[in-house]
Amino acid sequence: MEEKYKKLQRFLETYKTQQCNIKGCPSSRRCPYYHKYEDYRRNPFEWGYTYHPCPKTYSGGQWKGQCDKKCPFAHSYYEVWFHPHTFRRYPCQLEKGQMGCPWKTHVVNLDNTTFENTCTHFHNENEKLKDDIFQMEHPRK
Repeated sequence: MEEKYKKLQRFLETYKTQQCNIKGCPSSRRCPYYHKYEDYRRNPFEWGYTYHPCPKTYSGGQWKGQCDKKCPFAHSYYEVWFHPHTFRRYPCQLEKGQMGCPWKTHVVNLDNTTFENTCTHFHNENEKLKDDIFQMEHPRK
């Protein structure tokens, strides 16, 4: 695997998987750690869940309640869009707007590594990821 994809995989393994302990953290969306259960995501390489929403926790376009960590389905927006099989597979609709995509220039520092462009969608063909970039062969715990 190329170095740039290793770094991206590290981002997908760690983003929003640990609780924020920064006192007075101003923004849960811009913070690389989760602030509440709705922001939390499991490491998809470790837990092996799919990006499809859990039928027990997603209904009528809303996330409701919690489910077992071993559940094979996604439990939040973050688990759907920051999943290796959906991340940067679709064009960014915000990029077409007047202001452009605010996440394209967003920088996150996580575990002493800097990640640029945290948007879950691609902005040009160079950012679009191929289906076979990441291997998801890890069994669920």
